[in-house]
Amino acid sequence: MLNKTILATLFDKLITINPWHFTWISIIISEIMTGALSSLVAFLLLGQVPLHVLIIGAIDALIVSFVIVGLIVYFIHNSKRLSLLLDEKTHELREVNKCLSEANKNKDIFLTNISHELRTPLTLVLTPLEEMLQDPARFDEHDYITMEKMHTNGLSLLRQINDLLDLTRLQDGRMSLRFKQADIVGLIETIIARVTATAEQKDIQITLQTSGNFNDLYLDPDKFEKVIINLVSNALKFTPHSGQIAINLTGKNSEINIDVSDTGIGIPQDRLEAVFERFVQVDGSNSRRYGGTGIGLSLVKDIVELHGGKVSVSSEEGKGSTFHLQLRKGSQHIQPEDIVDQDLDTGDEIEALKYSNLVKSSDLVVDADQDISELVARLQQCSTASTKVLIVEDKPEMYQLLGDVLHKDYKIEIAHNGEQGLEKAHVFKPDLIVSDVMMPVKTGIEMLSDIRHDDGLKHTPVILLSAKAEVSNKISGLEVGANDYIAKPFNPRELKARIQALINQKKLQAEVMQSAKLASLGTLSAGIAHEIKNSLNYIKGTIKPFERLSKKFENEQDRKKADKLIEVMNQGMNLTLDIIESIATFTGVDNRAKQQDVNIKKLISGVLNILKHKLHSQIQVNVEVDENLECFVDTVALSQVLMNLCGNAADAMETGIINIKAEKQQENLHIQVADNGCGMDQATLDRIFDPFYTTKSVGSGTGLGLHIVKSEIEKRNGTIKVESTEGVGTTFTINLPLETYKSEDDTEIRQAS
Repeated sequence: MLNKTILATLFDKLITINPWHFTWISIIISEIMTGALSSLVAFLLLGQVPLHVLIIGAIDALIVSFVIVGLIVYFIHNSKRLSLLLDEKTHELREVNKCLSEANKNKDIFLTNISHELRTPLTLVLTPLEEMLQDPARFDEHDYITMEKMHTNGLSLLRQINDLLDLTRLQDGRMSLRFKQADIVGLIETIIARVTATAEQKDIQITLQTSGNFNDLYLDPDKFEKVIINLVSNALKFTPHSGQIAINLTGKNSEINIDVSDTGIGIPQDRLEAVFERFVQVDGSNSRRYGGTGIGLSLVKDIVELHGGKVSVSSEEGKGSTFHLQLRKGSQHIQPEDIVDQDLDTGDEIEALKYSNLVKSSDLVVDADQDISELVARLQQCSTASTKVLIVEDKPEMYQLLGDVLHKDYKIEIAHNGEQGLEKAHVFKPDLIVSDVMMPVKTGIEMLSDIRHDDGLKHTPVILLSAKAEVSNKISGLEVGANDYIAKPFNPRELKARIQALINQKKLQAEVMQSAKLASLGTLSAGIAHEIKNSLNYIKGTIKPFERLSKKFENEQDRKKADKLIEVMNQGMNLTLDIIESIATFTGVDNRAKQQDVNIKKLISGVLNILKHKLHSQIQVNVEVDENLECFVDTVALSQVLMNLCGNAADAMETGIINIKAEKQQENLHIQVADNGCGMDQATLDRIFDPFYTTKSVGSGTGLGLHIVKSEIEKRNGTIKVESTEGVGTTFTINLPLETYKSEDDTEIRQAS
């Protein structure tokens, strides 16, 4: 018989029973029934079972009956409760589903309304553009190309709006097809003809092969054209330069198969099932190489299935993809009311033509390097600016637009991704970088991070341009080190103003640093100049005895040589003293310029005499100056300028020619110093006048010479420019306004004399 513990446990479980205890109860019942039945069988068969055992068996049977009845009552009660709970949850789910359906319906209505609203202003943009493009003779080439770009991008926006409308119609089941017998071969041939020019930009060959019978095929030509255009457009987009696209049509008894194959980048196997899902991009990262909304292939699948067909894809990464279409022949699968008269105009032909015309260069990733090099050459040819701006942008039409906006004010270089942008920044040494954010290979953010950790580039201002206008995106860019963040679309005037503000700020910072350096140099040079002047004055004083001694030479020829030598020594000492004073003036020590009438040819001869130790026999110097050319100039400053230019020319060659020309042009003194030495590369030319910049070995130059030359010229409202070609030579050209040398004191002195 069951003991009291088991009975107590059983009744406890009966009170708190729930579905999870059914297994436990079944085990107890099995044990009770086994004991009761075994006692009864033993009594019947053997007849020797004690009475108390038989009574215990009967009690066990009663308990089992009680348990079974209790369970039945519980199950009946619990099933009603569960049924009520299930009804309640079902009602809640219906309400939630109703709300979701309502929200989805409202979303679709909104998308439909906003799409229709966008089409109206877009029509007012496209229609006048199409009218103007019909008469190219009215516009110059640049304006016509600009209008073509506007028209192409307007059509692109129209296609995206139409795709949204088609998407909402498909979701609501409102897209109706108008079937008629179609010439599928002719339809595809027409599409190929429209995109051939675009394919030629990437040297892509498109082929069409047909076999079999294509009669008795019913299509909605306008809708199905979107299917083929989407597949061909994707193939063009993802196929690299010199690739191939093959379209194969096979007509069978009951179906037609269409395969669109390419030799493009392929699709990863784990992404194949997702390519037909709405809003899905195979590559959704910020560094993705190809754009898109993720709607195109979803529309392809839906439209093909509305035609009663099937679509699938096979692909291998690095080798290409093939999209397979299977269409049913005949009209048995089509509702009779959906078949229209063969000659009836469906009204969508114009829209279909616009849709197919959208496969333009803006959809493709073309040979960017060639395209950029040609564009940069054209932009730089049209610009005389020296301030350099590097544009980093992967979309051809966008970097063309930025180049057109900026090239008149800046010298432009272009890179088509962040990695190339970093490489070109090292070579081009831009004053500022304008970069997109989402780019292939390396994003704008990644490039910016590299720039900020590069000792040669970390101080370069960077403006990020992006369609991501959210505050979080701006904060991310600024935190990495962007100097500014501008959202697309941008105002050209605002962009140029921000660029110039950052360039001015950079120049101001450089001037402050330069002033600090020169102030330190001035303190140092003032003391050194004082000591050098004392030594030179002492040496100059010792020349006097030699002058008296030379007069005692009996030989006339020896006396003349000695006098000439003493003259050169005096001239060199005086000029050296003047240069020391000039350096002191440049670094902050007050000194009055020595302006006077001077014969320019004699001044040049004096400079060349001092440089005789550099101008050895292997260097030929030609001086082309009028013997009678006299000008009122600062002789010290001009001598210092010529000594620097001629000395640098001599240093640039072991053997060669230096040509010096000087002439008076109206009220200017025009001087040219040219050599056929080693020349300079562009990087050196860009920094040649910077203070402390030198290409000479350590200890051979201070890097101040040409900076002082430029400062002396500009201090007198003059100009100096340099032209150089590696291996050919260098030419410095100076223009000095002569009247700026005259001060009131100088005029009075000259009048008094």
